[in-house]
Amino acid sequence: MRKSGRLLLRQVVLNHGHSVPGFPLGSMRRWLELLPSSELSRDMDRCTVVLPRPGDGWYAPPSSGTSAGFPWGELTQQGADEMMRQGQRCARDWSVDLSKVLLRAANRASCISSAQAFALGGRPKQEPVEPLRQEPVEVLLQRGEALLPQQSPETAEVRSPELAQEIRQNLGLEDLGRARKPSPERSNQNGQRVQLCFFNGGEGRLRQRGSFRGPAPPSAGRRRREKELQGEEASEGREHDLPSRGNGAAPAVAAPQPPAAKSSKPRVPPVPMPFGDVNVDMTMMRFSHFVPRLYNFCRDLGMTKGRIMPSIGFCADENQGFPAITITKHFGAYPFTHGYIGGVMALDRHGPHAHHGDDFVIIHAPHVGYDPETETYGVYRRRQVADPEHSMSTCCGKVAGTLAPYIDSYEKALGRISVREAKDGVVLVNIGNSLLSEEDDLGIALNFDRLLEPDALENPLLLQSTSVVYIASAEFSGLYHATKTTPKTSKGEGQKAQTLWELDERLAWRPLTDPSLKQLLSQEFFSFKKKPEDLPGEAGRFERTLLPHLPFIITSPYAPDFTAALVIMQYEFDRGVQSIVTSPAYKDRNCMLISGLNIDVAPAANDLEAFPQTMFLPWAAYVQLADGTQRVIEQDALVTLLHKQPLENKDAIELERGFAALATHQMKRMVFHNSREGKLDEVRVV
Repeated sequence: MRKSGRLLLRQVVLNHGHSVPGFPLGSMRRWLELLPSSELSRDMDRCTVVLPRPGDGWYAPPSSGTSAGFPWGELTQQGADEMMRQGQRCARDWSVDLSKVLLRAANRASCISSAQAFALGGRPKQEPVEPLRQEPVEVLLQRGEALLPQQSPETAEVRSPELAQEIRQNLGLEDLGRARKPSPERSNQNGQRVQLCFFNGGEGRLRQRGSFRGPAPPSAGRRRREKELQGEEASEGREHDLPSRGNGAAPAVAAPQPPAAKSSKPRVPPVPMPFGDVNVDMTMMRFSHFVPRLYNFCRDLGMTKGRIMPSIGFCADENQGFPAITITKHFGAYPFTHGYIGGVMALDRHGPHAHHGDDFVIIHAPHVGYDPETETYGVYRRRQVADPEHSMSTCCGKVAGTLAPYIDSYEKALGRISVREAKDGVVLVNIGNSLLSEEDDLGIALNFDRLLEPDALENPLLLQSTSVVYIASAEFSGLYHATKTTPKTSKGEGQKAQTLWELDERLAWRPLTDPSLKQLLSQEFFSFKKKPEDLPGEAGRFERTLLPHLPFIITSPYAPDFTAALVIMQYEFDRGVQSIVTSPAYKDRNCMLISGLNIDVAPAANDLEAFPQTMFLPWAAYVQLADGTQRVIEQDALVTLLHKQPLENKDAIELERGFAALATHQMKRMVFHNSREGKLDEVRVV
């Protein structure tokens, strides 16, 4: 654009570079081999900082939700080379200083990586790739979904088979064929692949998810990520499940699958939560893998070796000590503590923490136990308890103890509500008098506006000695008709019925304790009468946090202990971010807060020496750099960033050498200053 001979604006529009298809197509293995090397990816991340568009705040724009997951839609090595050549041409032929260029990219992996490669290629060859904090090129995301073609496996393979064939021919992958579904009967060369599963109580079925297995092989980052995503690494135990309600869930046995048939499309949808859905498919990792990746990520952000002071927001449970030891090994310092029992954060400790180092990392993680022998969540084997019948206890005990009275009240309320269908099809609700009283013993408040028809409380259908019968609302009636089944009778065949409702099962009252009806009293139809003001101070913060979400937690199709821990994880991360942003302690300092969930796998009863395994489910991270840069990294981006980091930490300390040095170091005396007599008193060390 020119006005009066003066250049006001010069704009260049580029297509993104060569990339992996945006939808699953053939074997993931073949596509993983096309991704940029870990060294190139790191250089691209170092020379750029991806930011939201000005005006969107410092929270990153949300994901569009159209991605099929990693690696679909990622930039390839060929595409990165293409964009680097474009950047070199721009800097060389047009004499453009990229530090003065505004790069915008649609919120897609291929577009973002293309912009990063473009910026990397435009840097002077003699200029080293500096860390993120040293004058990076900003890549601003904009919501460009409307400008991008929408592709999916259905549109590519069913509605437009020519498109899939054209992609295969252009990429030289004609032999890939169409995407195939995994075959549950085939097994890979390393035996069964470990699965973690959710037991969905609402649907009465198990849903599988992948998990990362075994120690990483000593190979390049691309090969490592491939093995982790394929789940081919060496097995170290039996398979684990994700939460199931109750102790009687059927064992989940993962069907062995070949690596080539593995689909990147999540088989488990994100878990809906009050503060955003939590993705559990291909996001979890061993804590022993998470910590070195986190350390390397911190170093990429510009944090200094030997000057990073870690802190943990963990529960006080003894099984959290092993993750703390892992942090000590990789960060070179035992972590400061930001945690209360249950995983609530102690946010009044920023000041002392900030005095103990130059750079800071706070790892926040509530926890939940898991017994792989019974596939049960919320329990853990305490090896210090000799009696095997009592060695399994609740984990986290704070979560279980807080939920127990509320779950008990809910179960009792189910027994005081019955439903049946009248002859004309109208659904009737029989509610015990105790639930209608303001001073009921359960502390449950029913939402009569949604449970009953309008004005039903003032006009009951029938008054009885211990209960009242009402006509159900259209909403509740619809749920009943959708879930009702013929009730089972305990009488043998040919035995004569003795009561009126046994003569017509359709007209019989059925309590909501019936497993087929239990889900009718969902979170929309009740709440608890306890108020937040009844739980003052830090001592009541844990229960006060869960209180408004208890109906959701108790009626969730997944394990209540797991769901409650996720609520604490989400709520405390948000509270922690706001606290750090407003705290002067970390001003002009490099600081990171990362939140997730620790899943403590109970050790075997016959193995008293092995360290217990802890799995880590990342949720989100907040990064604040000394130059004032602030950014929240959401779950999908966080998992990708962590997996771009190598598992090897060259700065890790050898704990055994340190312990040996403590044992051999001799200190013969200690000195005390006697201020009253003005002399030094020496004491000998035994």
